[in-house]
Amino acid sequence: MLHITSLNEGLELFKALGSDVRIEILNILLENDNMSMNELASRLNITNGALTSHIKKLENCGLITTSSESAVHGNQKICSIHLDKILIDLEKPAEIENVYHTELKVGHYTNYQICPTCGLASADALIGEVDEVFAYRYEKQPGQHTFAVTMQFENGCVGTMMLGSLGSWVCGYGMESVEVRGDRNMVSADNGRDFMWQKPSIICNSDTGLANKGTQAVTEQAVPVEILRPNYSNLGKLALKDFYINGNYQSVKAFAQAILNDTEPVVGWRDGLMALNLALAVEKSVAEKRAVKISEVI
Repeated sequence: MLHITSLNEGLELFKALGSDVRIEILNILLENDNMSMNELASRLNITNGALTSHIKKLENCGLITTSSESAVHGNQKICSIHLDKILIDLEKPAEIENVYHTELKVGHYTNYQICPTCGLASADALIGEVDEVFAYRYEKQPGQHTFAVTMQFENGCVGTMMLGSLGSWVCGYGMESVEVRGDRNMVSADNGRDFMWQKPSIICNSDTGLANKGTQAVTEQAVPVEILRPNYSNLGKLALKDFYINGNYQSVKAFAQAILNDTEPVVGWRDGLMALNLALAVEKSVAEKRAVKISEVI
């Protein structure tokens, strides 16, 4: 049986069936199982040369098969039906979510183990979108604020942010920071100075023979935290200006390349909209002193 799931996929088949002569050839072969080219040409009252082009089109799309057999005066080509059923399914297949497909050849492994993700990533994206926030605000004076924000992501991760307009962005630690944690990983950024990430722990053999065999302490081995720490200390006015320009250069360059190449930018309007919705949710949480869903401000 041939299963066609789109019009483009069945284009050659539809072309092959778009002929009264070829339809008649199929009907004759369905009645007689198989016939030689000479018998078909005689039955259709056409020349062998004209029949050959029709047989070739039917064979190319898999409707019939041909084979050579010995005859009295040499070899003859025998035609027979190859497909007895054709299913044309034009309904759009339902999209399956949260499924990861992979292939592994039989014999290429001796053991296997399935582990959960780090919580910060899925098959489609890193971390995911924020679902809910709860925010507190410290106001030193009008226009100068510090916000402490806790976040719950759609995929279950949790995070915190410290946002403020007090002090210089490049002075000292802790003025502004963000941290997100999954079940087996974490990532944090502090004032643009430190970027830290914890890779998922290494899965060890659980059959170690220890007394507490099977516990997390035995089956997983912690991985050291990695830190990226650029040197932004003691920036002069000229260096500070270059820092801001260079920081924006890469994002502007990526945006321009996306326009030139007609591709989706790495950071697009959805990211900007999410940042706006997050700010509105933080403002609403502070005003109403409660947790606020992002869906409430969209």
